[in-house]
Amino acid sequence: EREEARQLYALVEQLDEDSRQTLHLHYYQGLSIAETAEALGIATSTVKYRLRESIESLKARIAEPKLKAH
Repeated sequence: EREEARQLYALVEQLDEDSRQTLHLHYYQGLSIAETAEALGIATSTVKYRLRESIESLKARIAEPKLKAH
């Protein structure tokens, strides 16, 4: 479980800065959608969009088949 958390965090760090900031504030810092929007100076709809897109991107990356070592 700890290794999975580390891998997920590494994937989050590969996202673009806007997505990464939004995820960090909302999930890691525990801010609400409204608080995240206020902290970033953006609309709540933009926060929701960024979160949805980021999560879909992370799901796709996690689902990618792992390269097998030869």
